[in-house]
Amino acid sequence: MTGCTGYAGYAVVGRLLRAAGAGPEVWIAAGDLAAWSAGLAAAGFRAVADPPAGVTLVDGAGLSGPAFRRLVLSLPPEGLLCAVGGEDVRECGYEVIAATGGCVLARGVAVPAPDVAGRAYEEDGAGLLDLRWSPDEVNWPDPDPREVWREMTAIAETARAYALHDPYGGRAGDVLSRCLGWPVEPDHVTFGAGVASLLRDLVPLADGGTVLVGRYGFADVPGWVTQARSPVRFFDDGGPGPSWCEELRRTRPSLVIADRPTQRGVVHPLGELATVLEEASRLGAIVVLDEANANYLEPGLSAVRLTGRHRNLVVVRGLSKGYCQGGLRVGYAVASAALTRRVRASVPALQTGEPAFQAGLRMLALPDPLGGLRSRIGLMRPRAVRVLTAFGLTPDPGHPSLPWVTAPSDAVERLAAHGVLAKRLRAGGRSSPDLAKIAVPLSDERAALLTEALSGERTATR
Repeated sequence: MTGCTGYAGYAVVGRLLRAAGAGPEVWIAAGDLAAWSAGLAAAGFRAVADPPAGVTLVDGAGLSGPAFRRLVLSLPPEGLLCAVGGEDVRECGYEVIAATGGCVLARGVAVPAPDVAGRAYEEDGAGLLDLRWSPDEVNWPDPDPREVWREMTAIAETARAYALHDPYGGRAGDVLSRCLGWPVEPDHVTFGAGVASLLRDLVPLADGGTVLVGRYGFADVPGWVTQARSPVRFFDDGGPGPSWCEELRRTRPSLVIADRPTQRGVVHPLGELATVLEEASRLGAIVVLDEANANYLEPGLSAVRLTGRHRNLVVVRGLSKGYCQGGLRVGYAVASAALTRRVRASVPALQTGEPAFQAGLRMLALPDPLGGLRSRIGLMRPRAVRVLTAFGLTPDPGHPSLPWVTAPSDAVERLAAHGVLAKRLRAGGRSSPDLAKIAVPLSDERAALLTEALSGERTATR
């Protein structure tokens, strides 16, 4: 971006701001304060001493690339940014509104506020069929993971244990190796307080660099990234591997956080992911795959097996999905030994209490307890898709082992009018539509309720 100075420069900035309906107050964050104040005044704007909610101007012509980037990242996220000279503001989490004569007008990319994921379930669902989640999936694992609690008779003694000798749960390596069908060494695993907590703690792996986030991923991740003062960019993590590589080359992120399977039900083949990881490694990026929902897949399909050959991969899994043990707050991350040292430097030690850790290990040691659940999902998904399609929706079912489907976002309101709650998936960034996520009823009772609700014989009471 070339510099834009002198009276002509002030006039260009004035035209840019007027065209966007911005002003009249402008805060000058960098540049010749006296000259810009006079120039803006001549253009009909007023320089102010403190950051306004309106426009912040940065004259980056005299700043180095790193200095420009640090300054832009430190600015208040509200309002508009007018950049003169300097680097590409899109790499700092802004989207360009207009550009002319070496000047750029941009605004910060809107990201969800923290704790968005928790608030998605706050709406009262009394009297409705709640398909924002799958409470009935607890009936199908075999053997039932809940039986583990009957065996744990010495809870009080277990709770006294304080695993200072193994604060990150490396002793789980043998159990994870059998569960996932791939060798997991003790120095490759890090346990934490659930998948969400681990994702939050892994954000600093970006070290201030750009973080590339899946568009429909865990809702709080973009907010955590901005809190860490890293730029956040969104991409379609449901696209094929070549599209990932193209986005990596365009964005050059330090960290990528994506779902596998994605919320739209895409499960990228391991060979395709290997190509992505090679390109990410060439560009110096770490890739974090959130496999919280991969419990629904065959255990041998986990990307954990790629950590043996790719030193830039972290795979995060937990016990919330399928095992129905979200209240345990048990999650674990698997990576190479070298990357695990960085992971453990970012994740606080002793985050998984010993009773939860021991119960979690016993559940993970069960011989594929989710096989029965996968069979039930395979039976009930087609039934739900037929009912939703007959209702006039166009569900995108995704992978057949997953207990949900997605549909265009207007399905949320349409279903609610018939007493059925669906979850709204907010798209990160501004270029993609929101989606409706609809849990598949797994019990005969809930499936019958869905059919009844959408047959036109029943309407919502509110």
